[in-house]
Amino acid sequence: MIGATTHLEVLTLGQFEVRRDHIPLSGGNWSRRKVNDLFKLLLSAEQHHLHREQIQEILWPSSTSEQAANSFGKTLYLLRRALEPELVSGKGSSSIYVHLERDTLMLIPARLDIDADIFESSAKPLQAKMRSRSPKERANEADLDLLNEFDHLLSLYKGDYLPDDVYEDWAQRRRDRLRRIQSWLLENAAELAQANAQGQRACAYLQALLEGNSADEQTHRQLMLVYARMGRRSDALHQYQLLRAALREELDATPLPETTELFRSIQAGRIAVDLIEPRRGNEAPSKGATALVASNRAGKPHPGTPSLSADRTSPGPGESSSASTTLASNTNGDARRVASSTATPQQEAETETAEEQSQINPERILQAELVGRAEEIVTMQHAYKQVRDGQRKTVFISGEPGIGKTRLAREFTRWSEETQLATVLWGYCYEMSGSFPYQPIADAISAHVRMSSPAELRAMLGNSAIDLAKIAPEVRFKLPELPQPEPIGPELERRNLYSAVAHFFNALAEQRPLIIILDDLQWADAATMQLLNFLMMQSTGLSPFDPVIEAGKRSAVPLYLMLYRADEVNATHPLRGLMGTLARVNISEDVRLQRLTEAEVHQLLVNIAGHSVRPIFAGEIFRQTEGNPFFIGEAIRTLLLEGKIKKRGERWQATVDIDQLELPPSVRLLIERRLVHLSPECRTTMTLAAVLGRQFSSALLCLARNLSEDAVAEHIDDAIQAQILSLFSDPSKVDSRARAQDLDLAFTHDKIREVLYQWLNPLRRRSLHSQVAIAIETRYATHLQPYYSTLAYHYQIAENPTRAVDYLMKAATHAGSVYAFVNAAEHMKAALDLLISDEERPRRAELLHRLSDIYIYTGRPDKAIEAGLASAALWRDLGSDVKQAEAYLHVSFCCHWQGKEIDAVKHIQRALKCIENRPEQIALLARVNAQWGLAATVMGEPLLAREKLQQADILHSSVGGADAFIAVVSLWSLSWCAFLTESPGQMLAYALRGAQVCSTSHKPEWEPMMDYSAAWACMQLGQLAEGQRLAQEALLKAQQHGVVGAQGWANLVQAFLAIQAGQWEEAEKSAASAYAIATMLHDADMQARVLWSRSVCAGWRDDWQRAIDDIKAALAMARKDGETSMVFPHLLVQAAKAHFFAGKLAEAQHYLDEAMQYAQSRHYRQLPALGQRLQGRIWEAQGRFVEAQPCFEHSLAELLALDDQVEYARTQEAYSLFLQRRKQPGDEEKSRELLESAQTIFHRLGVSR
Repeated sequence: MIGATTHLEVLTLGQFEVRRDHIPLSGGNWSRRKVNDLFKLLLSAEQHHLHREQIQEILWPSSTSEQAANSFGKTLYLLRRALEPELVSGKGSSSIYVHLERDTLMLIPARLDIDADIFESSAKPLQAKMRSRSPKERANEADLDLLNEFDHLLSLYKGDYLPDDVYEDWAQRRRDRLRRIQSWLLENAAELAQANAQGQRACAYLQALLEGNSADEQTHRQLMLVYARMGRRSDALHQYQLLRAALREELDATPLPETTELFRSIQAGRIAVDLIEPRRGNEAPSKGATALVASNRAGKPHPGTPSLSADRTSPGPGESSSASTTLASNTNGDARRVASSTATPQQEAETETAEEQSQINPERILQAELVGRAEEIVTMQHAYKQVRDGQRKTVFISGEPGIGKTRLAREFTRWSEETQLATVLWGYCYEMSGSFPYQPIADAISAHVRMSSPAELRAMLGNSAIDLAKIAPEVRFKLPELPQPEPIGPELERRNLYSAVAHFFNALAEQRPLIIILDDLQWADAATMQLLNFLMMQSTGLSPFDPVIEAGKRSAVPLYLMLYRADEVNATHPLRGLMGTLARVNISEDVRLQRLTEAEVHQLLVNIAGHSVRPIFAGEIFRQTEGNPFFIGEAIRTLLLEGKIKKRGERWQATVDIDQLELPPSVRLLIERRLVHLSPECRTTMTLAAVLGRQFSSALLCLARNLSEDAVAEHIDDAIQAQILSLFSDPSKVDSRARAQDLDLAFTHDKIREVLYQWLNPLRRRSLHSQVAIAIETRYATHLQPYYSTLAYHYQIAENPTRAVDYLMKAATHAGSVYAFVNAAEHMKAALDLLISDEERPRRAELLHRLSDIYIYTGRPDKAIEAGLASAALWRDLGSDVKQAEAYLHVSFCCHWQGKEIDAVKHIQRALKCIENRPEQIALLARVNAQWGLAATVMGEPLLAREKLQQADILHSSVGGADAFIAVVSLWSLSWCAFLTESPGQMLAYALRGAQVCSTSHKPEWEPMMDYSAAWACMQLGQLAEGQRLAQEALLKAQQHGVVGAQGWANLVQAFLAIQAGQWEEAEKSAASAYAIATMLHDADMQARVLWSRSVCAGWRDDWQRAIDDIKAALAMARKDGETSMVFPHLLVQAAKAHFFAGKLAEAQHYLDEAMQYAQSRHYRQLPALGQRLQGRIWEAQGRFVEAQPCFEHSLAELLALDDQVEYARTQEAYSLFLQRRKQPGDEEKSRELLESAQTIFHRLGVSR
């Protein structure tokens, strides 16, 4: 193994090479491309850390999650051994260079000498030194030492970062940062050299800068001045001519007036020659600067101008085709250059106009026929056919930015509208904060509503119109007579909203084929994901608004197309959860778009040009864009704008040689080159538009820009001409957000907006966000509600916390009003981060309590407890005993949801301590006792539970008995106390009463737990059909209300009901769902019960060893947190039963004795009866018939008294088998009677034997 002190040298600047002991790595594992790419990814990541999900998405974007994870593991293994060939294989070995911890892969920089890191870290002290330097400080001898420091640093920069990966976005950020450092060094070194009369060195630095950007006018001007001050007037005048040529070729511009004035001053000899440095023999300029210039100038391309067209006159003998084309092109090009140099400005303008008119229309780029997507189109068409056959189907379309997801969806839209007469609705998500909850779905709904007549809407929507209007205001615009919705409780209202949306889409699908396309779902809010989960996972016809479907007829359903950027959807993104859910039930297709091949790029260029294109040109475009369609389009646009492609007659032709195309190495730089064609004023306007978002209002832009409409209109026209912006040409396709916010413009691609936004420095960014916020408040003063979250976002970036908090709270309230509770939580968290002053503490405490409510409701008990305790601590500091007690009770309830009843009781006792001297707080004391009764029930202490519940009932009645929370908690607790100490019938009665209270008190979020309890009681009574109905209802309600814990319990009871019915696969499936939820919630009690169900299921399938393993795991889980639940003795009985049937009688007796002792000490009724039956079986197996018979008799008597028919029949069957084996007189007849009675009960109830 490599020694711990061994360092690796990593070269990334100008080349990529890794050296160990000064010897480059090569061959073997290091020769594998993915091994190299993984190492480079880590080199490029911030702090050299990267999550494995991000790595998998980047390196294996077209693989499934499982395939990508497998490839990641193998590649990491190979990388470690490439770096350390002697690394020990197998578990326990670890690399000293690459470390994986909690799914985060990281390099260990202390073991690596990375040249980019050294360059970057070395520059920081010099930057600090220059910042601390006084502007008035005179040149001195120390400055020469400082210049030497600059030269040393510049010598470290051997070239661009990872030059072989110039097209990889993951390397671009670091490459640009390193370039900026180099530019800073050159600029400051040039300034310092001038100040110290080092003219030659200053020239070298400035020349190096120009090698990076030949159109940098300021640097040209500096270099002209330095030449003139050195007495090199001819060089200065020549530099001006070079500037003119560069500006004309690259920017189609002329030098600024100040540059022209400098040229004239140099020409007239008005610049003093004061930069003559002393001669020092034959000393050459500094190595650091001159080496840079030399390396950048190496390999300068030779002139030549090939045609793009492959159809041209054949060359003569001995002549290459490129040579003849080059000659003709150069002659024409030289003639044009000579003519332009002698032409008047008017003549130049006329020539340019004529050339512009002859150019290809850039719209051809957008309209070119799609290539390379035939297989994807077939997949989508197949999914469409399945939907038309009545199946539910969703197609997920993913890929990197610019890969063509939206274009593909639009092509499919054209096919479906033209050939299938389908209705296609689009919805969009937006990256910048401020979107409404359910935004893309509201877009899709509103797009159709606008095209429908009021009569059509009334007929289609019926009563659902009121609920649909909550997220689609267009409905109320069309139907102004709609009454306002009646308050029936947020959960019931959310259920109705979800059902109304489902009804709307189902009704449209009944009329004609319906396709719903949702774009950029990587930016979807949580509320949207919850609604999508409901729409896609619910069977059709569940909506209360839908008509009854005839028997045998399938209801029509929509086809959903979901577009998203794969690299922005990590493992924890809610879209991943939806994709996994749909994949498990086989109703989704995954379409992952890949980059175009070289042949496909060639065909795309042919489609754009309208004629054949030379392969050499197509190959160069492919090489420089790597087949990204958006990059290709931007490249062609740039070449058109820069005049490197012209239209000659009916064909395109290049005006430069192939190796002079000089496309930037990234989309971002390419976009920047396009943007420089805009005037500075126009670029400023576009930057402000970027702050507004991907889509924006021209009127709002005018207001924020504080310019006249004419001025802004001119900038907009310029941007549209440059295809930076686009108009909404079809008003019917403008989404609801655009309609409500008068949006009429959009960036043609979000990458363009990103580039503009990234140009802003922090100060300017804050200023522009403030301008935008003020403009929104001014323009929409009378209807600000749609803009609450947008304004909060802008004021946050503008660092105005007071205004931001105000709007965040308004946004949270609005999100809650449309049941987007996760969105509301996000707004509250953001507000909490801003409420930091002492006077804001009461508000912060209240907000923490509200946030805790939402967390517990959405299945995040850990977060709920954390927020609740923070609220209690604040109220304590503020001296409010009552508020502190309320906070502790809420934390107690959160603990209950995690199955941590001991912790729940501790917090209840803390609440009691807070109000021990407040006897007037009767209602609060009632709640304390109710929650204590709940905790005691779950812990399996029914006597204590009944005592606390009775006290709660007395206190509650004395203050009117109107607290629904106390009523529901008490009835749920009493139902499970009945399970332990009374009968299944009494359990069912309590549970049904509790469900009724939930309904009448408009607390439907509590109904699933009551339905779960009722379903369990029905199972005990043998009413399997009713139990399954209640369990399914509990699951649906829990899903509709987003109550995660209740979904787990509903799945659990479904598993037990399936076992009773002998449906083993269904039992396993429901148990798996319940266990996943229990794991997510860290609920050990639920996990233990799921393992119990698995053990029972394995036993019924005669796999008793698995039954033993599962129940042992259940017992370990039940003891995990040092407390036991009400079902703990049931687990012990199952353990005894599993060991008995496995022939392990001693172990069975041990578990049974523990269970009986536990149950009898707590006055359980059913469990001792079951234990008596098992005791009889054990003694029967040991031949102890005398002791065994009373056990069966006692079990039958107790189960008959409890009216537990299922277990009564099973005891009859066990007793029958005992009598058959004992064979005493009369045993045979009695055995037959018992068996016939048991079989009759089993048959009547439909219960598995």
